[in-house]
Amino acid sequence: MVYLPWLVILLIPYWLASVSRGCDGARADGAGRGRQVAPPRFLEKGFYLFRSDQHFGIAGHPDRVALFPRSDHCEILRLMGTNGWNYDIGPDSVIAWLRTVERDHPFVVAGMGFDWVEGRFRSAIGDADALVRRFYAFCLDIVEQGTETVAALARELAESQRLYCWWD
Repeated sequence: MVYLPWLVILLIPYWLASVSRGCDGARADGAGRGRQVAPPRFLEKGFYLFRSDQHFGIAGHPDRVALFPRSDHCEILRLMGTNGWNYDIGPDSVIAWLRTVERDHPFVVAGMGFDWVEGRFRSAIGDADALVRRFYAFCLDIVEQGTETVAALARELAESQRLYCWWD
């Protein structure tokens, strides 16, 4: 992937303008990492803007964003090589799982990298417990290294409406 620092600097105001909006463009009810979504103005032109590198504010390093000349997040996930190889999960498996989830719970991908993907569900999740079981079966680290219990993950998912997987 090629980063164009000058282009990223020019796009930051557009990215930041979308931070406080939900996936449908409506105001979100609070700030949060998972609320950042690909701004529709880019998607309409065939480009996908997303977080491509996370630093979580550690040592003052900012996150990075990338702009791909594609509008399909699955195609970009494949190009980025997003995977969980340490669990024998390749990019095609990540994409297949996300497509299955997306059929029942539409979402927008807001970030992706080598071993992680994040997004925001477009509407309230009706049965967070059932969805969390699917998440945990596919991505153990979100519980094992994250929330520590499936119940805690269900609460977090119901509150945040955030899709997040990573494989360490």
